[in-house]
Amino acid sequence: MSHRKAKKATINKSNASAAVAKRALEKKAEREEMLRWLERNDPLYEGSVVPPITISELLSEKLSHRTFTMNDKGEVPYDWSKLRAALEGRNPESPRWFMQLREEDLLFEDVLDGVTVDCVVIAEASVPTLAPAHYIVKMHMPFSDPEDNAPECIFPIEGQDMCWRSVVRDNRGDINAYLLQKRETKCYRKYSFGFGAIGDFNITVPKSNTYKPAFTGGFGFGATSASYSNLTPSFGFGFGATSASYSNLTPSFGFGASIHEKGFSVLPNTASFDEFGSKSPLKATPLKTSEVLFALWSKKRLSDMARSLKSGSRILRENFKPSSSAPEIRLVMQNDLKDDVSKTVKQLILNKMFAKRSDKVMGVDQWIEKCPVYDEHLTAALQKFRAHYVQKVAEDSDVFQALYNECHESMEKELNRIVELRKAVVQQQLRCIEGIMEQLKEGKMAEKKTFRLLKYYPANDVMRFRPFGKVSGISEMGESADVCEPPAPVLVNPFNTAHSANSP
Repeated sequence: MSHRKAKKATINKSNASAAVAKRALEKKAEREEMLRWLERNDPLYEGSVVPPITISELLSEKLSHRTFTMNDKGEVPYDWSKLRAALEGRNPESPRWFMQLREEDLLFEDVLDGVTVDCVVIAEASVPTLAPAHYIVKMHMPFSDPEDNAPECIFPIEGQDMCWRSVVRDNRGDINAYLLQKRETKCYRKYSFGFGAIGDFNITVPKSNTYKPAFTGGFGFGATSASYSNLTPSFGFGFGATSASYSNLTPSFGFGASIHEKGFSVLPNTASFDEFGSKSPLKATPLKTSEVLFALWSKKRLSDMARSLKSGSRILRENFKPSSSAPEIRLVMQNDLKDDVSKTVKQLILNKMFAKRSDKVMGVDQWIEKCPVYDEHLTAALQKFRAHYVQKVAEDSDVFQALYNECHESMEKELNRIVELRKAVVQQQLRCIEGIMEQLKEGKMAEKKTFRLLKYYPANDVMRFRPFGKVSGISEMGESADVCEPPAPVLVNPFNTAHSANSP
């Protein structure tokens, strides 16, 4: 009996081992199939017609700030030996690195002064995935109040004529690393990779697709963040790492944030639309490679973005003239997706036009303004009373009816036009989000949690600047780097320290 039990246990163990081996083979086959799919479908790698970037070229020609000035020694080159050693220590089987050169303004250690330095931000992927394909810009909808919060909009990196170029050793040895660069091969065609619901962009693609990236130890991340335009002069100070967008800004100053051609800021400033194309109301502002701040995708972030877009936003149309004889007014609609245009127009005519012509309504307004008591509940009651009173007076007023007949059609037409513009933006963004979400579910694009963030500065043993340990663009408040070299200073809250010291 015991012999038969032992034999049966051996058979079961053998079957279990065979099942494990079969699953491992299936998983390997799925991985290889995924790699082949990525090789065929990822257009964001520069083709073999363009030579790769060597480590020495990266740490010299590609830098914007190669030296600093010392009083006794003149121009002194920055020391990038730590990053060079890390790059030289890699091989084709190393996890894939996606690298971006950025410029940052950092404080000196002991004084409130600073220096502009280059830094290299690296996203290290642990699983195969598509290369970064999008970036995010905080941009107002058409005809928005600049004081309102701006939603995040997604743009394709290809729309900036950018790609990922291979970085190799000086002897051309493969290290499985790629640097974000402007394309050098020119072969334009209308192409929007993946989920190009943003609109029509002229895209630069390689002349040859014979180049096959080495998908080995794991690579890639899924995209984005920040845009800049129309920068103009002021001064503002702060530490920041937001995925901000910049437009109509005054050149300002801040430490720990990416700087820009004419100015920079770490505040979450936003851009507004000035004009709208016939095909798409979204227009990408040309950026430098250091300004396309990537963000890693997660299903939660995409869901939050979709929810925000679907919630609607406020319309503000300044200086609208309803008719030749009517004065200019501000068209305001509280929610472009939920409010009724005709009802909104009627309320605008009541409160913005009729109320200023009716002696009865103006008398009530003066009475309310002279009220000597301020109370939250009283104010709300007075506002409700005024709304009912204006409505009652207008019902029997020929003046209101004449104003309504004269102005409502043009006002409704203008608001409907703006609503349609905004709906086009929302639908484009939702299609793009849906496409990215589908890639995440299919495993073609890896989630944020599968990546490690690294940040390298030149050595600060001579130029004593303070490294900044966050990576702008990854999330709204910035994402802390897993590795920062040289190490970023740890900010200690003195109140927490004192509390800990007094604790038993």
